[in-house]
Amino acid sequence: MDNLKLRRFKIHNLAFAISLISACIAEQAAYAENPKSTTNSTNSNVTDNRSAATLVNTESALDAPLSFGFYDRKQLAELPKEQQIPVPASCRGVWITPIPLNSDKKTNSSINESSTTTRSDYAYYDPDQGSVMTGNVRISQPNYLMTADKATLDQAQTIATASGNVKIASPGFVSYGGTAVYNLETKTGSIKNSKYIAEDRQAHGSAGEVIRESDHLTRIIDSEYSTCEPDTVGWKLKSHQLILNQETGRGVARDARLYIGKVPIFYTPYFNFPIDDRRASGILIPTLRYSSHNGLDFALPYYLNLAPNYDATLTPRIITSRNPMLDGEFRFLTQNFGSGIIDGSFLPNDPKYNDLDRKEIRFKHDLAFNSHWDSHINLNYVSDKDYFSDVGQTLGPINNLNQERSATLNYNNSTLGLIASLQALNYQGLDKSVPDISRPYGRVQLKLNYDQGSLNGLERFAYNETGYFQREINDGSGPQTNGIRQYNTLGFKYNFREPSGYLIPNASVRTLLYQDQTNNNNRTPTIVVPQFTFDSGLFFERDIGTFLQTLEPRFFYAYSPYVNQDALPVFDTTYTSSNYNQLFNPSRFVGNDRLDDNNFATLGLTSRLYDADGLERLRIGVADRFYFNDRETKLFAADAIGTARSSGIGLDLGATWSKHLSYSGSSLWLASGKFSANSSDVHYTTDIGSVLSLGYIFRRNVTEDHQIGSRQATASFVQPVYNNFRILGSVQYDYQTSAARDALIGVDYDSCCWSVSVYGRSYYNDFEDPRTTRAHTGIVFQVTFKGLASNSESPLTALLKQKIYGFTQVDSSWQKR
Repeated sequence: MDNLKLRRFKIHNLAFAISLISACIAEQAAYAENPKSTTNSTNSNVTDNRSAATLVNTESALDAPLSFGFYDRKQLAELPKEQQIPVPASCRGVWITPIPLNSDKKTNSSINESSTTTRSDYAYYDPDQGSVMTGNVRISQPNYLMTADKATLDQAQTIATASGNVKIASPGFVSYGGTAVYNLETKTGSIKNSKYIAEDRQAHGSAGEVIRESDHLTRIIDSEYSTCEPDTVGWKLKSHQLILNQETGRGVARDARLYIGKVPIFYTPYFNFPIDDRRASGILIPTLRYSSHNGLDFALPYYLNLAPNYDATLTPRIITSRNPMLDGEFRFLTQNFGSGIIDGSFLPNDPKYNDLDRKEIRFKHDLAFNSHWDSHINLNYVSDKDYFSDVGQTLGPINNLNQERSATLNYNNSTLGLIASLQALNYQGLDKSVPDISRPYGRVQLKLNYDQGSLNGLERFAYNETGYFQREINDGSGPQTNGIRQYNTLGFKYNFREPSGYLIPNASVRTLLYQDQTNNNNRTPTIVVPQFTFDSGLFFERDIGTFLQTLEPRFFYAYSPYVNQDALPVFDTTYTSSNYNQLFNPSRFVGNDRLDDNNFATLGLTSRLYDADGLERLRIGVADRFYFNDRETKLFAADAIGTARSSGIGLDLGATWSKHLSYSGSSLWLASGKFSANSSDVHYTTDIGSVLSLGYIFRRNVTEDHQIGSRQATASFVQPVYNNFRILGSVQYDYQTSAARDALIGVDYDSCCWSVSVYGRSYYNDFEDPRTTRAHTGIVFQVTFKGLASNSESPLTALLKQKIYGFTQVDSSWQKR
């Protein structure tokens, strides 16, 4: 059941680091020492380093000093390449261990893994007392090394005792302390007053004593763990006792405290957590937020590892302005019956919502029968329309007032060119003020799509969509119309393409069949409309200095006759939005309740400028659509008929001035010359993590084109300001209501071992009018302790990706700055 993605207790990195201590104790037959390299502080380092293969497999390696500790960027550059590791942007340097992490892969496989080499300044053997080695004691095995001032073996050569600057190294890990005792037969022992470095986690710490009680059980007394740099104010985790059980993959921390600097901020007397990749029950990272409508909202999730193929998470929440709330999630994965998620929430007697219960439940299930067949179920229930904005776990506005309930069966056979689906779909309408006539239809739909693919340029295609649509009208807001709709397309097209241009004629027959089943009405209107389109273009190019300029004329023609469809119902269709690309599209509708009538030609001309690297530096396109007939097909009988003989000029612009600065936009004019629509975006980025995006959208209210007026401006930015600080923000301003529909401003601080984010937020849901509704406001505070927290995406990061254009790319630049 490895496919089930699982969450784990978030301080397992501590257990990992300390479990490596016990692993090193198990190898104390490989002790070694060099007084010149000893240190009482992890801040020191030695510049003479060797690769692990050389370190453990050559004669001279016995004399090489151990090199480990914290290395800044300058010191790191002086190390051999095999020991250099990348330095995170927020760090001054990195922690280095004597034997690199990948050393076990470089070790000469011909060497016996149990071979041991020893060296010291002085050594003697007494049959009555045992062996004694003093002065630069160094004992090595492949990929394991130990140094000490002195090491002894008892008379039975079973108990090894090392003292004086003891250091034990393995790939990516080093532990050093005062004394160590190890039983070679039972593989048990201890090391006292030790410190350690774990290179892969960039962690370091100390322990009063590490006791290996068996080959799988280790006890650590007075432990300390951190991923922070030396001489910085960071965090550390202290515990009186840690018990690590490698057999069960679990650890127990007792009397544990989390410190920031010298100030303790969290205490727990008992903590059960995983120490490896196996799942284990435990507390996950809590969240804390503040909002104007909830006050403080604290959530403490608890993960339950119930079985290898199913688990659960329970999240109690304390909301100061409301009652306590409980969220829950159950996940399962089966071999023959697919996978799924059941999650829900319950808030009883909400005092801020007329003492009503607030709740939701969701069920999702996926099942693959074989390589061609699969199914999907999506069921949702929410108690009220304000649930998500009031107590939802997301940070942004939720505008879905229609909760989907669907079951889908899919078939896909690429060899046959056939795709099919059968779906039952309905919605739960959350807004009771919406009249029944404005609610979406429930339906059962069968879709069949056949595309033979191109055979010497000729392509045959067919599409069928048959569905039963139903919507109950109980409030008298309009007539009730239920029935069956069948839409069919059968046609062919020819793709003629050459480097100099292309020709694509397309001919098809479209049919609509309705069976009205309202009040036993057996009316079955049938509409048949043929359609022909012809798309063509040419490509010309010339050199202008170091640039290549293209000139691309395009001609598009569409014809389909008019058939009156005013009496046909509208189940799921609306008008398309006007934009530049729409000038080359024969359809004015999204959905299959209407078949267009067309007789128009679009003439377009585009010129592009490419640099020597093939990057498009400039694009200018202009087009106009010329109508030879009125557009009489419309959704509703009262809609206006299109009578203009021209769509008006359309303009498409794009420019890339550099790898950092770009512009894209389009504009439309009416045939009368009036400005109809515009969208413009300017995007600027830097290599150090800055981004600035400006956008503007304008749409004039045009009855003939069924275009609803709007005017909005957007802006977003990310700007590093000092050291590891940056400020971020975004705003969406609506000129029609003179209000900022969504505004966000915040600051980030990112250090080597922890980060802090503070954001303020104000927003309206899409269905809310700022002129009559107060904005939702809130403050989000997020602290991440690197090395304790998981790398999963937080709700705050998801929000920034949604609101700040280019955030993912610029955040990557910020991390690599």
